[in-house]
Amino acid sequence: MRVRLLGSVELGSSAGRVDLGGPRQRCVFTVLAMTPRQTVPMETLIERVWGDQVPRNVRTVLYTYVSRLRSLLAEATDGAAAGQSLLRRRAGGYQLELAPDEIDLHRSRQLVTQARAAAGTGDPAARRRAVELLRSAGELWSGPPLTGISGDWAERVRTGLEHERLALLTERFEAELRLGEHEQVIGPLSETLAAYPLTESLAAQLMVALHRAGRHAEALTVYGDLRRRMVDELGDEPGTELRRLHERVLRRDPELLPPPPLAAPSPPAPMAQPFEPAPAGADELGSAPEPAGAPFAALCQLPPDIWHFVGREQLTKELVAGLDPDPERTAVGVVAINGAPGVGKSALAVHVAHQLRDRFPDGQWFIQLGGVTDPAKPADVIEELLIASGLAPAAVPAGLPQRTATLRARLADRRVLVVLDDAASAAQLRPLLPGTGSAAVVVTGRRRLGGLPDAAHVRLDPLDHAAALTLLGKLAGAGRVAAEPDAAAEICAACARSPLALQIAAARLSAHPEWRLERFAARLREPGRRLDELSVGDLAVRPELVQTHLSLDTRARGALGRLAPLGTRHFSASTAAALTGVRDGDLLVEELVAAALLDPVDSDATAEPRYRLSELVAAYAAELDEQPAG
Repeated sequence: MRVRLLGSVELGSSAGRVDLGGPRQRCVFTVLAMTPRQTVPMETLIERVWGDQVPRNVRTVLYTYVSRLRSLLAEATDGAAAGQSLLRRRAGGYQLELAPDEIDLHRSRQLVTQARAAAGTGDPAARRRAVELLRSAGELWSGPPLTGISGDWAERVRTGLEHERLALLTERFEAELRLGEHEQVIGPLSETLAAYPLTESLAAQLMVALHRAGRHAEALTVYGDLRRRMVDELGDEPGTELRRLHERVLRRDPELLPPPPLAAPSPPAPMAQPFEPAPAGADELGSAPEPAGAPFAALCQLPPDIWHFVGREQLTKELVAGLDPDPERTAVGVVAINGAPGVGKSALAVHVAHQLRDRFPDGQWFIQLGGVTDPAKPADVIEELLIASGLAPAAVPAGLPQRTATLRARLADRRVLVVLDDAASAAQLRPLLPGTGSAAVVVTGRRRLGGLPDAAHVRLDPLDHAAALTLLGKLAGAGRVAAEPDAAAEICAACARSPLALQIAAARLSAHPEWRLERFAARLREPGRRLDELSVGDLAVRPELVQTHLSLDTRARGALGRLAPLGTRHFSASTAAALTGVRDGDLLVEELVAAALLDPVDSDATAEPRYRLSELVAAYAAELDEQPAG
């Protein structure tokens, strides 16, 4: 089976193209194909397909569409049983049982993931392979995504996917420029900038490519054209980074010239013999001699810093100062950032890491740890790090203690910054920590990692009101925010001043320049609709809340929805206990605070602590409260 979402929505099989039927039926198939092998709740299907125009017999109509789609799948495969097995009824919804690589969108994402893994190895051949993978991922986009699917949901997804395509192209062009392919990239870059004429990152890449090709005047023209468009259409000037690049092109900065040709990869280390004993000195506490013939690769694996980073200026300065290498320090410096879903933990960690790049010349590593729902195994993470550092795969030892020892030996006295994103627990982290004070570690996690007593713990709060307005203005247009200050303030409050929620809200507004901010504020205000509105492409607030909710202990998981009647009002632990039926309210609020689903706010006249649900958590709790028991 082959499914196309990145263009006209189509289903194909070995027998040819399958007619998916009318617009609503095609939309049902599209909703299911966006998340293959995941159950889509019935109510979600109805909202995404019909929006505000839900017929009275909607469940009957939906069942008819599902039956027809099963028949189509049966014709395209091996009969009715196959059709039934490919589109399954699950508790409360339906699930499309297609492999992700049978769907162009998910295949594209797989290729991007493979490209990033290849680029991170430091091997020249692998970096060239990464460019080819990114090109292949881009070739799967045959036109505007979800063509032929209409409605608010499709429009939101389409906007998000366009952002995703732009990010893919930007990443590909950056990889090509790193390979010195500036001549080849000029044409595709020019076409892409014409399609996205206000994108500063594309303009910057084209300026660099033209400058390296000796076409300095054209590089300066690119800047001038973009500046005029921004002033005319947005009433704004280019950002600081692009202005600095313009100055560097003007003075023909030699550092903008192409990188030297990639060196051939180093020969692999000799393969370890079977039953070879552990190296002398290796033990569970972690000290082992560095394997012979294993040069150390200084890599930067950091994701791009975000241009719209706002707020947190003082905190950023404090974290940078705290992690700055100190020759007198013998223990590894660790900063652990925790906070609510979407509050910007990863963005802050990456932003701080970029500020510290020049202080850690031996490498800046970034590792996704999978969070509480899909935690990565420490042994697997260390294997990935050892190979990325230049160790041959055959030289990676087998057990976790031996891998930890080898990692610490390779990092000893090296100035490496390690960013560990979305940690599940302190137990997951401890084997990953370097052993000497020359390295530093930044950790993010949903919960406070109490098992790291020597770490500097930071609970990240939402943006303050001014920073939230600034972020909304940067992403949706400062002029629009200034024209409707009350509506802008209401949007920021409805988003709980969460950077993720504000980013999504701004993407929705940018996709609809004809909308007044008051219109979107009214949509967020409507009961039961807020989390549906805060979704665009693969960005959404609800999944972040779901993951955190599932990480709670059984008592708190069942009690969260019963707090919904409180909304965002302040309440005590005793009130929470009375409302939820939990015997010990203190333990309940302690668990919810630890998961950043409940905010401590003040104390009452009797000095009893008081708490509140944020606007987003309150909206999620209301959804839980509406679900039938069991």
